[in-house]
Amino acid sequence: MTYEDFKDMCYTIRNNGIEKRRLNEMLEKLKKESPVAVKVMDPTQDRIQSHKSPDEKTIDEILTHDRKVETLQKKINELSQVDSEVCDLLESGHGIAGQIIVSFFLYGERMETITNELFINRQYGYELMNKELKKLFNTRIQKAG
Repeated sequence: MTYEDFKDMCYTIRNNGIEKRRLNEMLEKLKKESPVAVKVMDPTQDRIQSHKSPDEKTIDEILTHDRKVETLQKKINELSQVDSEVCDLLESGHGIAGQIIVSFFLYGERMETITNELFINRQYGYELMNKELKKLFNTRIQKAG
């Protein structure tokens, strides 16, 4: 594995984390929504009988809702199957650079937010992160390979 491959893998982990959080938010919102709404009949309107009974329609709504929940959960699980060794490696960084790596790649925070919290320049934050990534790659991955 080259350093560029390693760095690409780190960005993939970051993007997967961001996508997982977005999907989890959608899933929570979907779970809160009731597939069956209580409908009030308007007595001024004529009743029109549809081809499905109310029970069939309700069952269809519930099944559709359950499929959406299942699909989102499946996507979240797929994104969770990332290389845990790389995540462990990223967590092993030291000092401010280690904090930046964890916040940026594993928590998906923006570099601007991270560097503002640490009271450092954004460009310097990127330099620290890249320096620590190279160090982790050279001492852990390249040495092992």
